Amino acid sequence: MELKLTGKRVLVTGASSGLGEHFSEVLAKAGAAVTLSARRSERVQKKAEALCRKGYQAEALKLDVTDNISVTKAFSADPYDVVLNNAGISGSGRAVDMKVEEFDLYEINEAFSVVALANMKELNIAHDQVNVLGGAVSMGHPIGVSGCRIIMTLVSALQHKGGKTGLAGICNGGGGASAMA
Repeated sequence: MELKLTGKRVLVTGASSGLGEHFSEVLAKAGAAVTLSARRSERVQKKAEALCRKGYQAEALKLDVTDNISVTKAFSADPYDVVLNNAGISGSGRAVDMKVEEFDLYEINEAFSVVALANMKELNIAHDQVNVLGGAVSMGHPIGVSGCRIIMTLVSALQHKGGKTGLAGICNGGGGASAMA
C-alpha cells in the first residue's frame, strides 16, 4: 500500500537526527508538507532546506517539547493533520490526555501473538481496531526498524480506514515498553 499524504500538514519533533530525520523525509516523499522541529534549530533548518532542494515541502521550527511556551507557540498556527512526536522526554505519567476508547486504531508490536491479544483483553479493545493491516507476526518486525514499521503501518491504516487517532506500542525487552499516540 502506498502512503499518500498530499495536502496534509505534518509536524515531526526530534527531527534533527535519527528516526525523526528519517520519518521527515518519508512523510515528505508521501506528499506531506513537513515541519521539522527540534531544539537544535540550525540542524532542522539545514534538513528542511535539503528536502526543499529535492522538491518536497518542508520548513524548520525551533521547538523544545519540554517547554510549555515553545509547545504552545508551535500549535498556535494552522492545525497539523499528523504529529509524530519523536523527541525524547523523560518522566512518568500520562503523555496524552485520551482514554483507550478514544483511539480509532492501535498498532501493537507482536514479539509473540499473545502480546496483542493480551492488550485487547486487558484494555477491552475490539479486534477490528488492532493491527488492521496485519501485525508483526504476519509482516515481520525487522531488527532495528520495528518502531518505524509500526508507526508507518499505523499511519497507513489510519489513512486507509479513515481514522484520525492511533496508538502504537512496542515492548523494549526486560519488561519495558514504549508507546506513541
